[in-house]
Amino acid sequence: MVEPRGESVGDPLAVFLSQPGIWHGRSPRCGRVDPRIHGPHGRFYSKLGASGDHTPFYDVTELNPSWGYGSGDIISTTGDLDTFFRALMQGRLLPPAQQGEMFVMQDPGDGWVPKSHYGLGVGEITLSCGEVWGMGGAIDGSWSYTVGTRDRRHMLSTEVNGDWANGSWTWPIGVFTAELEAEFCKGGTNS
Repeated sequence: MVEPRGESVGDPLAVFLSQPGIWHGRSPRCGRVDPRIHGPHGRFYSKLGASGDHTPFYDVTELNPSWGYGSGDIISTTGDLDTFFRALMQGRLLPPAQQGEMFVMQDPGDGWVPKSHYGLGVGEITLSCGEVWGMGGAIDGSWSYTVGTRDRRHMLSTEVNGDWANGSWTWPIGVFTAELEAEFCKGGTNS
């Protein structure tokens, strides 16, 4: 897509996301050249693919994410994700035909998030009280999710600063699922 021009995936995305009302007043930054997160931020930890309760974890906050290609090309905050997904769900980023195609869901089978379906850049997760829509992403030490009701009245952007889970959760997807149930299914309804 962009290699003939010598750009990373993040270069044209940075231009697009810099439009007013999409990236909430801050310029996205390509992680390919400078892996540091500028400004206040948390730390990110990884077990580097190993498992087990006694496996050491490592600070990977200044990870060079270029191995993830487009997945690691832009560093964002949960506020950025919330602003972007609100604009996406409101139909402010795509023409109506493409917006409609985005919500045509496919069953990815057992290899993806349980009780979910995947469309073109957006997924649907079925909770005990209904569906939420959004997307997540992960790279070593960081798992993020932004989901909400289809009408955008209730949204949640969240981050886990580790790439493993303990106890009954075998990986961060279980943490997110429990958080989504608690956030969206208060009293058994999708409120």
